Amino acid sequence: MAEAVNIQTCAKIYGMSFAVLRQFPRFPVRLEAEAADAISGVWTSCLATNVSCGGMMIRLPESAPLYSEISVRFRLGDEANPFEFNAEVRSCMLRHGAYDIGLRFLPAEDDRALQLEKVLEKEFERREARRYAMRARVAAKREHRWPTAGGQPKAAPEAFELFGRDVSLRGMRLLSTLQLMPGDRLEVNLKFRLGHQMMQAGGIVRWCHEDDKRKRYEIGLEFTDLDPQSSDFLISLVDYMRR
Repeated sequence: MAEAVNIQTCAKIYGMSFAVLRQFPRFPVRLEAEAADAISGVWTSCLATNVSCGGMMIRLPESAPLYSEISVRFRLGDEANPFEFNAEVRSCMLRHGAYDIGLRFLPAEDDRALQLEKVLEKEFERREARRYAMRARVAAKREHRWPTAGGQPKAAPEAFELFGRDVSLRGMRLLSTLQLMPGDRLEVNLKFRLGHQMMQAGGIVRWCHEDDKRKRYEIGLEFTDLDPQSSDFLISLVDYMRR
């Protein structure tokens, strides 16, 4: 399989324009798989924790000798038939009572290597689209109050911009250089990067944590007021994320 895909192709798949240490960057997964050593030929259930065009990492209860040969099969994406490859053990590390075994796929004789490349590209683009969709530019107004001469508080909106991500049906996480306090009420307009949809919402700040390294604040906002159009769009967006 290593002969079927080059470094530039995998770099394109993973959106990388820089040099990487691995010849084939690994794609994180959590897949039920099966493995069989060349001597016994007995298939054993295992967990795959990453996969690439050139190999994968599996977790087994027992160790495997370096450079020994193992067969693996697994399902990925919408493929009806499982992928099956012969592989060489390149690493074996004991971790939390099990062995993480790094495998390098041996050259494949059929078109399954090329098919794996296509599936990985599709899966990666799908996940990136989901992650990208959840990012939003946020224009917000906070109700700011101060005492007047008559002793009664006066309200005025304070406008600022935020960056939003991790949206759910109940709220979202905001990133800001401005510190907000739990209980602050916000009116927000969100413009998501996927498409041109806009969303308006009212919300209450539930928590605010300072990120010292990045010199910003992470803010948890609970939605309290959504117009029907924004509510429908939010439901569609979250449903898309769950696919």
